Amino acid sequence: MQTFRIGNQAGFTLIEMLAVITLIGLITALVWPVFILSSEKAQIQYLERLIKVDLAQVQNEAIVACTALTVNFRPDGYCFILGSKVLERHFTANQFLFDLPEQTEIPKTKLEATSEATASPEATNSPQTDEAEMVKPKEVSSNLFFNKEGNLFEEYQLNWQTTHFQGVLKVQSDGKVKWEYARRNSKSEPKEF
Repeated sequence: MQTFRIGNQAGFTLIEMLAVITLIGLITALVWPVFILSSEKAQIQYLERLIKVDLAQVQNEAIVACTALTVNFRPDGYCFILGSKVLERHFTANQFLFDLPEQTEIPKTKLEATSEATASPEATNSPQTDEAEMVKPKEVSSNLFFNKEGNLFEEYQLNWQTTHFQGVLKVQSDGKVKWEYARRNSKSEPKEF
């Protein structure tokens, strides 16, 4: 190609510059979605490790403290108590959301039920039962209960989704965590696991 010279300086033609800019734009357009998906996948893998570690800590705390503990899942994260500290995890990256049921009931511990029963005057005449009372939470949440042996009262499953992925968090009755996920379909239909 012919270059034009102005004095001692050589330059590129407008067509050559447009071709290079178009080529850079095309490469960027091809690589950008792959970059976005890989960064979202890395974030999901980080959340998987974080949730597994947190649930193992809660399970160990339940065993060591010989008390039942609860992990409260909300659409944007979860919270739990370790010792005297309340730990909250909020996930905002890639629009990570847990798919929670419409309303769940939270069993009160016997200690809470007993303390409330002794505090209310009408409860002194009513017989006490061994079954835990149920309370409806104020916000949509789902609870995972570990007993004092570190086992779950029942197996637990919670679906989740991000911008490009969806998956399921499964916690077996012995506390082992399974984390499965796949890329979301372009359709709005959820994928079965």
